[in-house]
Amino acid sequence: MAFRLAAITLDEKSVVQRSRAIEQELHVIDKAEHPAAALGMDVALRRRHDARPRPSRQHRPQALQSLLATAIEVDGDRVVAVRFREVPRTELDGQLALLATGTEEKGNPFVAARSQEQRIACDRVVNSIPLPALVDLLGDAVSDEAKAAARFLRFRALTIVGLRVKRPQALPAQSIYFTNKTFNRLSETRNYGGSEVCAPDETILLCDITCDVGDRIWNASADELGRICAAELAEEGFMKESELAESVVLRSTFGYPVYMVGYERAIDTLMKELLRFDNLVTGGRQGLYKYVDMDIASEMGLAMADHFLSGKRKAEAIGNIPYEDRVFA
Repeated sequence: MAFRLAAITLDEKSVVQRSRAIEQELHVIDKAEHPAAALGMDVALRRRHDARPRPSRQHRPQALQSLLATAIEVDGDRVVAVRFREVPRTELDGQLALLATGTEEKGNPFVAARSQEQRIACDRVVNSIPLPALVDLLGDAVSDEAKAAARFLRFRALTIVGLRVKRPQALPAQSIYFTNKTFNRLSETRNYGGSEVCAPDETILLCDITCDVGDRIWNASADELGRICAAELAEEGFMKESELAESVVLRSTFGYPVYMVGYERAIDTLMKELLRFDNLVTGGRQGLYKYVDMDIASEMGLAMADHFLSGKRKAEAIGNIPYEDRVFA
């Protein structure tokens, strides 16, 4: 997806050439079947994604196991391996997935996972899981100051309610933001070019709700949240409650970074600490603790790949760039 979006600023030929070069240099996990909730870390693994249409929830086969990163092995200042284990998927009762790192004190769906830990050696690691979780996985390879800084950072959780609505189109725009509804942002996939995800006479609405792990929103069922959102959308004239055909949810423990007073000091500590590991880079909204949109996240992915292709040390590449301007660490 990152390379496809990069075509906005690069011609198609250069994107293809760049993608092939990066694929030869890096091995990337395809998380399309269970984004980030399982491994959430791009290390030396590759799975081919089956591009055929997925069956309905009622007719899907038994869900496969997912992978959860459990530790990063370091020799000196160099990452040498990633340890992981298989864990159950989190698809349940209208919940498509619960995205989690496995390091959460609350809301960790993998706490009971006891499968055998496995190890894969690696030359380089590209990380996109939340920055505090990355530091936790590095264990004793990082300083006590870095661990304390990572514990200071926190995220708002996110619940996305997906509504299948029996009308061909509902919104006059791609997204609409609200301050007086249960949801913060409302969007329609058809208006982003996503018309192929539903029948011509139906549409998909997505209601983003910021929340905290364990609160009323987090614990509510997909059906309950679907009815609440449908009623509020009916008040705005975007649909009728009777047009609601199906409700699903996707949850994440790490939706939005929270810029608390003093977070700059914690970030400064972590940026200095991570500069030591030349074969480990981290980026993305969660991996760099920056509230960025998809275009910038795509730029970060390309920048990390280009950095590894350049052969430069991180201190040389980004040592003099302030955090606000960095696209990876």
